[in-house]
Amino acid sequence: MSHDTQRKGYVIAVDGITDVDRFMDEYLPAAGETVADHDGEVLVGSTDIDVIEGDWDHSLTVVLEFPSVEAAEEWYNDDTYRELKRVRHETCEYTDLIITSSFSPDDLD
Repeated sequence: MSHDTQRKGYVIAVDGITDVDRFMDEYLPAAGETVADHDGEVLVGSTDIDVIEGDWDHSLTVVLEFPSVEAAEEWYNDDTYRELKRVRHETCEYTDLIITSSFSPDDLD
């Protein structure tokens, strides 16, 4: 699948938070500002997950939406956010992020 600039970009993040206070105080508010600076929006941000299949031991699941995959990548590589990544890594046992584009059934043709 090609990364079409007309398609929205999504960042899916799962974190195993070990220092909740620091994560919530130092990382989350500032990270939210950087998302907004890149015309992104938090679609999902939840610690209350109902696992209906498989195993899921993550503390936090977040889905961000950006105007394009390129905008999502620009957010992730932004100098301000780069500093916040350090805080995220220091306050989480693990953190997994992916960037993907929206899907259309036409992609299967």
